[in-house]
Amino acid sequence: FWKHSIATATAARFLSSRVHCSADEAFMAGLLHDIGKLIFAVQAESAYRQVLELGRGSAMSSLEAERTLFEFTHSEVGEMVAERWDLPAKYIAAIAYHHDPAAAGDERVFCALIGLANKAAHAALGSPAVVGNDAELSALLDELDLGQTQWNDCLLHLQEAQSTIAAFVGAIQ
Repeated sequence: FWKHSIATATAARFLSSRVHCSADEAFMAGLLHDIGKLIFAVQAESAYRQVLELGRGSAMSSLEAERTLFEFTHSEVGEMVAERWDLPAKYIAAIAYHHDPAAAGDERVFCALIGLANKAAHAALGSPAVVGNDAELSALLDELDLGQTQWNDCLLHLQEAQSTIAAFVGAIQ
């Protein structure tokens, strides 16, 4: 969880200047984007293991597995928690819509940034099944007016940041 969150935050910060977003806000949103997964893991550990197994062992996406087992997704749970914590609207939107930025209204670009950073983190950490949807990647790049070069630069940046990410994870655990 933390390695992916920190990688997402790192990618979001790297891409933020290219889409005219605050680097600090992008980093924080990247850290928080999957907070619903942490809630699932802490509150329903054995059931969440089933979600992870379903996601690995079938064509079912992790979101579909969450909805099947819990009747809601980590994005929805994260949104509820973020609202309860009274987080700024930008962070709530990133948590709620990083998988569907088009539904984010005024925060569409920021949510697309976090969605793209999420994909970059999965790619850099070796989760090809999650990254595999080229249409989704293209839509995010288009929304942000970025191209393949910026995507490749972001992946390279994450590769180069592996030791820093690992140190950050080590400090947390």
